[in-house]
Amino acid sequence: MKRRIYTILSILITVGVMGYLFRIVSVRDVISTIKNMEVSPFLCFIILSFWGTFFRTWRYLLLLNVCGVKVPAITMFLVTIVRNFFSDLLPARIGTLSYVYILTNRLGVALERALSSFAIAFIFDIIVIIPLLLISLCSIGWETFGKFQLLVSGSLGILIILLVVLRYLPELFRITARICQRFPFLKRGRDGLDKTSLQIEEIKNSGVYHRVFILSVFVRLCKYAQLYFLLLALLSASGYGWKEIGFGRFFLGACGAEFSASLPVSGIAGFGAYEGTWAIIFTILGFPRKLAITTGISHHLITQVWGYSLGVICLAVLLLPLFKVRKLVFEKISPPSLFMVKLALSVAILCATISSVYLIKTLLVREPKEERDVPRNSRPAGVPVSDSARVVAGVIVYEYAGGIYCVKVGGREPICLAPDGSYPRWSPDGRFVAFRRGDRVMRISADGKHEECLAEGENVGAVAYHPNGREVLFVDGEQVKSVSLEDHKVRRLATGYRFAEIDISADGKRLICTVLKPIRILAFDLETEKKRMLVRGCSASLSPDGGLVTSLAGSHTKLHLRSWESGESVSVIDAPAGFRFDNQFWSNHPDWIASQVELEKKVPGDIYIHQVSKNRAIQVTFTAGCDRPDLFVQVKSQQSSGIWHPEFFF
Repeated sequence: MKRRIYTILSILITVGVMGYLFRIVSVRDVISTIKNMEVSPFLCFIILSFWGTFFRTWRYLLLLNVCGVKVPAITMFLVTIVRNFFSDLLPARIGTLSYVYILTNRLGVALERALSSFAIAFIFDIIVIIPLLLISLCSIGWETFGKFQLLVSGSLGILIILLVVLRYLPELFRITARICQRFPFLKRGRDGLDKTSLQIEEIKNSGVYHRVFILSVFVRLCKYAQLYFLLLALLSASGYGWKEIGFGRFFLGACGAEFSASLPVSGIAGFGAYEGTWAIIFTILGFPRKLAITTGISHHLITQVWGYSLGVICLAVLLLPLFKVRKLVFEKISPPSLFMVKLALSVAILCATISSVYLIKTLLVREPKEERDVPRNSRPAGVPVSDSARVVAGVIVYEYAGGIYCVKVGGREPICLAPDGSYPRWSPDGRFVAFRRGDRVMRISADGKHEECLAEGENVGAVAYHPNGREVLFVDGEQVKSVSLEDHKVRRLATGYRFAEIDISADGKRLICTVLKPIRILAFDLETEKKRMLVRGCSASLSPDGGLVTSLAGSHTKLHLRSWESGESVSVIDAPAGFRFDNQFWSNHPDWIASQVELEKKVPGDIYIHQVSKNRAIQVTFTAGCDRPDLFVQVKSQQSSGIWHPEFFF
């Protein structure tokens, strides 16, 4: 009856949780994530899985050697892999006891020796997790977890309890043996527990606990490093790197998922609780919900398939007559100095192996070649210039010949607003243009008559006008700042990256940035002070309502319009026929985006504007050498206001 209840609950958890998650993501999303894995970190995942087994095997051999038992290293390596297999397959990690069963029934090791080595290794496994968990919690901080102090104090309390258990482990086995004596059906286990307590006492007095602790640290580091590399492989296609994932954030998420899979009822083979916990924790840690769900499913699927495949193969090998019960050899343990030499050599080989994977990638995998340069067309497919003014009433401001120029859509005569400047951006009402001049942030009126310096910096870069019309944003080195137009006070919005392009939503809560090394687009929530990587690419800007983000693909032939929330592409703008394009920026109108086409060797060409709803392009300039455009679309009320320069505005 109990087995039926357990089976029903496991099925309900798996079907319920996975069914809910697949309402948010699709099977195609999971398959696509797996198919687009990067090879190098995936190979590191494979390598580290074997090295983790190596260190775990070494620890078991050390404990057994103290007991006077020597098992062939290859045999113990296979036993350890099978132990890992049953640990993942059976609930509450009771499959780890398969280690004791195989040693006693297949290899002829006495029960007390197998059980004592298992118990000590098990406790050290948990002890080592606590310091790693505390380091991760401190790296994340109380900003992410509201009950930060409770989590830290709870972890310290568990660590103290485990240390006490380790100290008095022989006594605990003796107490358990006495309890068994009182129950007739448990009397047979009393002798085994008494012998185990004596064996644990012998291991404790041998002075190998420090070695066991060191090996346990490497066991855990290899385990979570391999899972980290696998996540890196899955997320590389989405532009996530080491810095975006963060080992501290990953460790907390992976620990939570592993713990949920260790519960007595966690779903069939752990599927259900693991994915659900992963999605919840990684969403709390700042990852997009859809991405957290997709990686949770694909990550667990790969680890289980890999572990089960190895486990089945090694189990079949252990069942061969070659691994029959034999007389075991008794040996003394090696001195501490030899242990440290072997450990240092092992760690050096491990590091060299991981480094060689990326070195080989660097040597063999070259950067993809740029698409073959195409001849510059005199007129790409799109709207005829003569008809462009009828399609949209707007004015383009852009860089040209080291200065700031502007021209009416459909016009032929550009006007120089400022002879020296770059990064021009329109004010929300079209009356001013903000731009950069050296390390100063400038503003000039649309008629070119009134100019002022708003702020000075040490390394000023991109500029963006705040939609509220009261501030101007600018990049200063590795910071994004905002200067007030009223009192010229400067405040900092973001820091820590090499910012290249910036834009902000009308409510001032969403900041989108292109950052370099590696080039990618980061989304900053200024209200919650959280940030996340949206996608790998450039040309970041926001739609007027702040709901969509522009991102340019690597080929520079397609501009993706992505959801701020999920990062998913909802629409695509094609480059003008025969061209690549760059430096796109969303105008004040949701249906219009400005861009600059590229000529040979990425030389700036002319300015185009793109209608989002119809995916068509209109050429605006005809001089080449134009860059970083911004379009202001005029509404009817402005056409009759007469506030603009009469020579070229409406």
